[in-house]
Amino acid sequence: MKLKTLFIAITMGLSLGVSAKEVKKPINTDVSMVSWMGKKKLINDAHNGKIKVKEGSVVFDKKGQPLSAEVIIDMTTITNEDLKDKKYNEKLVSHLSNADFFDVSKYPTSVLNIKNFEKITAAKDAKVKDLNLYKATGELQIKDKKKPIEFEVTITQDKGAHKGLGKLTIDRTLWDVRYGSDSFFKGLGDKVIANDIALDFELVTKN
Repeated sequence: MKLKTLFIAITMGLSLGVSAKEVKKPINTDVSMVSWMGKKKLINDAHNGKIKVKEGSVVFDKKGQPLSAEVIIDMTTITNEDLKDKKYNEKLVSHLSNADFFDVSKYPTSVLNIKNFEKITAAKDAKVKDLNLYKATGELQIKDKKKPIEFEVTITQDKGAHKGLGKLTIDRTLWDVRYGSDSFFKGLGDKVIANDIALDFELVTKN
């Protein structure tokens, strides 16, 4: 009986030791946001907007260094910010939301899953001046496709909350978003839409 009690105590102690090394902080969805920008390939025509974060969390070690993160993006909240005409604005948002693009009724969320943060230091890159710069690696799920991604993110802390700013450019066709792409359709003329979409992440944790 004593041996069993000792074994349980040791096991609990080890478990507590592991969990004590990590802190999971939820993302503040009121202030976190994803910005997007897409453009035509042959003419100077671009659109941009925002998408809300539905939920997520970031895991830190006991020293406050980021370890991993999961961000669930609410694709039903896509907006456009450059078109001032309400009719055309709504038309574009409706098109982005339908099956030609992100098919949000079928795939209401996308997921950014960061599996590792590697701190970028001047020793690794002489151009680095930002002491809070990290290389984030993981995968991005859009629709039912998961693809590996890698991008740089700056993480700062203020009054217990962490703020991450990152930029990522993706080839949308890898996630089966092919509308207007001359990689798959011919004879589009100046209506060709570039495959690349620029994404800017602004993620803030709760205190």
